[in-house]
Amino acid sequence: MYNVFMRSRFLKHLIYGLFYIIVFGFLGYGFFVYFSPLPSCVDGVQNGDETGLDCGGDCLPCAVKDLRPLRVVGTDLLPVTATESTAVIRLENPNVTYGSTDFSYIVTGHDAGGETRVLFSGSSFIYPGEIKYIVLPALTVDRSIIAADTVVSVLAWAPRGDWKPVSMETRQVSASSNGLFTTVSGIVRSSEPVLFPEVNVSAVFYNSDGVLIGASRTSISDLKSFEERHFQITHPALPFDPSRLRLIIDAKRPGVSGLRL
Repeated sequence: MYNVFMRSRFLKHLIYGLFYIIVFGFLGYGFFVYFSPLPSCVDGVQNGDETGLDCGGDCLPCAVKDLRPLRVVGTDLLPVTATESTAVIRLENPNVTYGSTDFSYIVTGHDAGGETRVLFSGSSFIYPGEIKYIVLPALTVDRSIIAADTVVSVLAWAPRGDWKPVSMETRQVSASSNGLFTTVSGIVRSSEPVLFPEVNVSAVFYNSDGVLIGASRTSISDLKSFEERHFQITHPALPFDPSRLRLIIDAKRPGVSGLRL
């Protein structure tokens, strides 16, 4: 009889114990869920509907998250007059499958005393795998500035299928100088089936040693599909090597906004 009683008491305590374990387990789990941080795209954990670490699902596509940053190859300030300079920013996109439909840049200058100041800023675009030249003529830059740097921030990416480089070319290019001005002229032709509101044509000048010594540009408005248009670029005369002259066509493909970051 005593053994039966003890067994019954033991089972009763066991049931109560399991009950409390379950109750406190649910309470602990609820406390954990309530106070745990919600899944995010920057928590370093694959959670939520992510398909990779902090990417996929509601986060950035993993292909975009893994893209390499744009590389600034160089920033040159080239004196043109006593008060004006031309800035030439050279960028490289190491990603061959994605380009940026929108990026911002800030150019800072440094003087001999080590002081740094913001000179100017702007925005532009770059195609997959492109080496891009941004030519900014006739800027007022203090002559105390001896060097410049550029910082780039990408705001939107687009895949190559939507954001492929434009198909345009130049022909009948000629360069001449009258002692006062150097003139580069020619024809630019679009092989695209759409209208481009603005097409920039830049001339970048190098001397016989391959040193960048000057640059200028002109703009063509509303270049129609498959249209040809004459252009002319002028620059104060400079001792450039005609064999090293570089012409650059810069046109933003219309209708592509890219994925905003």
